[in-house]
Amino acid sequence: MNDCSEALIYIAAAAGKPRSPVHRESSSCFSAAALAGLAVWLSVVPGSAMMPIVIGSTIGALAESLLAATFEPSGVLNNDALNLINTAIAAYAAVSIAGGLA
Repeated sequence: MNDCSEALIYIAAAAGKPRSPVHRESSSCFSAAALAGLAVWLSVVPGSAMMPIVIGSTIGALAESLLAATFEPSGVLNNDALNLINTAIAAYAAVSIAGGLA
């Protein structure tokens, strides 16, 4: 899995007790903001794209968490498939948000 948090249900099942994913979610958002900021600083993307990138990556991470909790333990999806789906959802969300802001 990527550096984003798994769904709380998945964490509870793996650890045997509920745990708050707040720390991992905040570090995931921080990482997305840092990478988007670096892309803006390097002029890879315009500054107006920073928030859509951060929001889109967060949406993709949450979708990946839910899919991982649901389909990875049973073997329906493996890590590579989850990463592909996560990236596609994040890209679609970021582009949709950016288009809505334009």
